[in-house]
Amino acid sequence: MRKSVLAVFVGAALFSTSSFALEATVNGFGTAGYAVNNTSKAVFKNAISDTNNKGYLTDSLLGVQMDAKVSPNLSLTGQVLVAQSLDNTAQMAARTEWLFLGYRLDNQTRIRAGKLRLPAYMLSEKLEVGHAYPWVRPPVEMYGQLPTNNFDGVDLTYRTEMGDTEVMLQPFFGYSTFNASGLDLTDPNRNFGLELNNIVGLNITAAPSDDLKLRIGHFAADVRGTGTPTNAIQVAPGVYRNALDLAYGSGTGLQPNDLSKIINFSGTFTSAGMQYKMGNTMLMVEAAKREIPTSIYEGTLGGYVSLAHKIGHWTPFVYYATANGEANKDKRGGVLKYQQSTWATGINYDLSPTSKLKLQVENTKIGEDRAAPTGYSPIIQNDRLKDLDVMMYTITYDFLF
Repeated sequence: MRKSVLAVFVGAALFSTSSFALEATVNGFGTAGYAVNNTSKAVFKNAISDTNNKGYLTDSLLGVQMDAKVSPNLSLTGQVLVAQSLDNTAQMAARTEWLFLGYRLDNQTRIRAGKLRLPAYMLSEKLEVGHAYPWVRPPVEMYGQLPTNNFDGVDLTYRTEMGDTEVMLQPFFGYSTFNASGLDLTDPNRNFGLELNNIVGLNITAAPSDDLKLRIGHFAADVRGTGTPTNAIQVAPGVYRNALDLAYGSGTGLQPNDLSKIINFSGTFTSAGMQYKMGNTMLMVEAAKREIPTSIYEGTLGGYVSLAHKIGHWTPFVYYATANGEANKDKRGGVLKYQQSTWATGINYDLSPTSKLKLQVENTKIGEDRAAPTGYSPIIQNDRLKDLDVMMYTITYDFLF
């Protein structure tokens, strides 16, 4: 049913064109970086479900994108990214970030179908393009709240003007599948599947002037686990219970070892942001609230404030970011609750119109047992990060080609 929706759109778009005079352009982006921190208890990971102690993996990546014009109204876009793997192998791996058909209905309206970027943040479509923002990486307290950044589905963008304000409306729907580790208490490195089904949302951006951009978005989804972890624990001689169910489910330990029975709930994600340019100074503010009625993935409230000022080729910057987990008192566990804040400062230097050198120093304080999903991970499994105070130092070279 899911794939049939995409197939119908693709088929209709292809048959609507009378000729296929393909015109393609290829461009790319990349980051070469290295990060170190001052703790022996945790490493920084910049990918969901991955743990590593290799500093070059944190930010280094290479992306290539092809945009092909099939007809005046139909286009095909694909993007391949080589970056930190999304499993536990701690190495670089290639994956497809974009793969969609776009069809322009008129000058104001365009529909896309395929693998798309989930429009959850102000920088959603530029997440890996380090050249596009002043910091080394977007603050994880904001940009690490979701377990995935992509979805398979359809979106529509409609652009219009309301007086002097340019407005874009972007409704979208679809689904997403991805891996998660750490759910099997007897084998923490084993990966299991998670699904975001029935994603339905709306993204709205408004630009009252060239210097001001506002954004608000909201989507809902059904979350379901897939797989059968071996989480049986002995609670009495000859008596075993399901540890996942004890922690996150009914609390009786009687549920089967089936993630679809235990991880099965609905949630919402609401976010807002502002980007304001004052001469050579750029102010950026974003906040998001994740509401989930279960303790295995608790609700969160996070955001950041950033200030950057360009002086010739130099751009010093500073930001403060914070995120807090919101426990559901009716549920047990809460092992994925997190509370952390980060102060970061740094500078980037424009080597050329297509390349930058960046230095960043940041201090992260973790107040609960877990850090943000794309933040710090304990070096020793099941170690506690509570009250950890970490300094991290990063240097990167960002480029476009």
